[in-house]
Amino acid sequence: MTEIGALLSSTLELRDAFGKVMQIISDKLNMHRGTLVLLDESTGRLRTEAAVGLTDEEIARGKYALGEGITGNVVATGRPRVISDLRNEPDFLNRTGRLTPESKNIAISYICVPIRIVGRTAGALAIDKPFVSDEQLRSDHTFLDIITTFVALAIQINRMVMGQKEELLEENA
Repeated sequence: MTEIGALLSSTLELRDAFGKVMQIISDKLNMHRGTLVLLDESTGRLRTEAAVGLTDEEIARGKYALGEGITGNVVATGRPRVISDLRNEPDFLNRTGRLTPESKNIAISYICVPIRIVGRTAGALAIDKPFVSDEQLRSDHTFLDIITTFVALAIQINRMVMGQKEELLEENA
């Protein structure tokens, strides 16, 4: 958590920072794949800001509308989803191809946590990893809750700084 907090507080280049955050999460939680998506309020669609374990083609296939699939549902409702075995989850759309014929014999856990900014859900952080135990899922969920709070604060600060920059440019003009 310290590493992620230091990273997010050291830059306003959030896209790069988000990629590094996802890599840290991957290393710490033994995740296979993970995405950080933000809601584009002008289109109502979710866009992937950072991903680990996904090819560019898989990222392109993983586009969701608000309320669609697990991630879209988490963003729409603002409630996290913790699934111990994706093979038994009807809401899992598998657009990116997470579940392959080879992986159908392994229980894959999926955790998707909303990113909330000023009472509104702005996106979600989702990971998948081999199922270990329910206790491990709870621990990972708590860790991701904390990380999404850091991410939300970084986004909020970035928006404030950009707003102030725009005001100064307008004043100078």
